[in-house]
Amino acid sequence: MRLFLISWLAFTTITLIFSSSHPVDAFFVLGGSIQQEIYLAQLATQYPHIPILISSGSEDPCI
Repeated sequence: MRLFLISWLAFTTITLIFSSSHPVDAFFVLGGSIQQEIYLAQLATQYPHIPILISSGSEDPCI
């Protein structure tokens, strides 16, 4: 069990390091609350060339 955990942790760490060295293709929000959408809209002003994908928006009334 310990070997499995160490192997999984090493694989995950290497994958995260490799993935973080590539540019972002899009911002993706998996629904949730309006606060997530507002935060992403504010973040997107810094990166206007990156598209935004929202899987399902907040239900009405969201604000």
